[in-house]
Amino acid sequence: MHRMSWILPRSALATALLVGACGGGDPPDRPTPMVPRPAAPETRSVALPPTPYVDGPLELSVVYPPEGARVAVRDSTFIFGSTGTGAASLTINGAVVPVARNGAFLAFLPVPADGVYRLDASTVAARDTLTVNVTLPPAPSFETPLLDAGSAYPRGSRVALEGERVEAGFTGRRGGSARLILPDGRSIPLSAAPGSGPLTTYRGFFDAQRLMSGDTSVAWPALTGEARPLVPRAPAVAPAIERAAVFELIVDGDTVREPLPFNLLLLEDGRPRVGVVSDPRPIEERGDRQVIARPGPGFGPYDYFWPDGTELTLTGEQNGQYRVRLTDELSVWSPADEIRLLTDDSPLPESRVESVNIRPAPGWIDVRFPISRRLPFRVDEGQDRIEIQIYGALSRTNRIDYGALDPFVRRAEWQQPNDALYRFTLHLNGWAWGHDVFHDPRGWLVLRVRRPPPIDPERPLQGRVIAVDAGHGGAAAGAQGPTGLREADAVLAVARALARRLEAAGARAVLTRNEDVDLSLEDRVARATAAGAELMLSIHMDAFPDGVNPYVNAGTHMFYFHPRAADLARHLQRALLDELALPDRGINRADLALARPTWMPSVLTETMFMMIPQWEAALRDPDVIDRIAEAHAEGIAAFLRARARD
Repeated sequence: MHRMSWILPRSALATALLVGACGGGDPPDRPTPMVPRPAAPETRSVALPPTPYVDGPLELSVVYPPEGARVAVRDSTFIFGSTGTGAASLTINGAVVPVARNGAFLAFLPVPADGVYRLDASTVAARDTLTVNVTLPPAPSFETPLLDAGSAYPRGSRVALEGERVEAGFTGRRGGSARLILPDGRSIPLSAAPGSGPLTTYRGFFDAQRLMSGDTSVAWPALTGEARPLVPRAPAVAPAIERAAVFELIVDGDTVREPLPFNLLLLEDGRPRVGVVSDPRPIEERGDRQVIARPGPGFGPYDYFWPDGTELTLTGEQNGQYRVRLTDELSVWSPADEIRLLTDDSPLPESRVESVNIRPAPGWIDVRFPISRRLPFRVDEGQDRIEIQIYGALSRTNRIDYGALDPFVRRAEWQQPNDALYRFTLHLNGWAWGHDVFHDPRGWLVLRVRRPPPIDPERPLQGRVIAVDAGHGGAAAGAQGPTGLREADAVLAVARALARRLEAAGARAVLTRNEDVDLSLEDRVARATAAGAELMLSIHMDAFPDGVNPYVNAGTHMFYFHPRAADLARHLQRALLDELALPDRGINRADLALARPTWMPSVLTETMFMMIPQWEAALRDPDVIDRIAEAHAEGIAAFLRARARD
């Protein structure tokens, strides 16, 4: 950053007074550009207090973007910081920017083409300037490339079954003839996507065959156990030894070729490998004893959670993820570094399911499945039911033993939709409060279903154990406001105030952190679980990525993952909207670690956005902190009252 500041000469005072009276403007030697001011975020009523007036020394500071930052967009994004005084007027690259009463400012402006923000602030007596240099994304090229080498796909490493169809393609100039030349001499024609622009995507499919790139920076797969061969670098022999596929595009007589940056191996004889869930990290680092799985390699929600020891049928690999076959029609993907490969001759994980027994206990119900292998599974919750699907299991369930009569259990049933899928459904009188799945000492699979706690609708918080997680902390400060307020500090103040209210209402509040320390996401959940928490709230304030207009998108919203927590998110959203009257950005089902705990309803709350000057100022007000905490407490109580009446 570079700055200059000085006292205005008397000849400039009259002009500065006029500029200051208008709330912002250019210095007297620069014309005011015709830039419309952004409107303040909509509010349904004036529920936040007025921003307090600050008349400190004129001193420009920018919180975002910081000096040297790499911004992600080239068109428009936000910039915010402080002038140090509410008496200042401010321009940024000639645009008039409103200054809040406490000196804070927020603007959504075009990104300067030269990457330099030039700030100019003045009061009746002083002037300060500041420059902030940022790095912009590469400028778009107006020259249409014949073939964009960076667009070629697939990239990296993969293991496939013989005959498996593989998609390949690239972006190139429209109107050409494209093909993929395979090492065995076959030529795969590529078709162009419809459209009218100068560029198009050419794509096609080929049956998986061995491909090897001579580029050692391209990842090498691990599933086959084959070591990467040494490839001679002499140009005359490298292509033949590399066995690389090559894209070719011909447009108007011009030809370009590009090797496919891809290593592809095949499973020998098409036989799957067997792996065992085994995260090598110590428990204090990983925070759990399970691996997750997703619908695709590196994308999609975490719908599967498997404990250590689960045996998996592996049929492929892609860029550090193993493909896990659950049934002939369903495969998912898990991190390769959390799965230990067994020997090639290991039998595939399959088991029969003998008679099932249900064992009620004071806090939960255990459903025990006698199986001989530790098979993968999926649990789905719904109102009045919980279901587990066990993959690779074949039923020999002649009896379901309910144990002692239990009013929470209505009935149980099993199905065998196909040879590799066993489905068990427990029908309940109300929502399950949570669940856990583990293997007992015999290796049997146990589905533990958590009972709802006893709730007094007149005093719903009485006796409840509630985990309150203040997001971020320590070096992980989270978002930051224009005057430097850290999200970690604001949410800790809310968490402490909420804990006091919960305790006053008869609950036991468990703060995952009560000081400015950084905790892993897994550690936060582990602390809540170890304390016997019946609900978990992770309290946050929000921020936007580059390019999002905060004046249009800021507001209050909630995040949940499991269906049992949707109503908790809804009650919290309503309570905060009623209290603060900020824009309603709704509730969201999102795959967030602090919304995913399976043992209790859990919600991540985002009350407001730190970058809005009035909202950041409100978060410095102890009365507003108390009101946010009170709204959280009321949302929790409303959820518990509703559950008590279900």
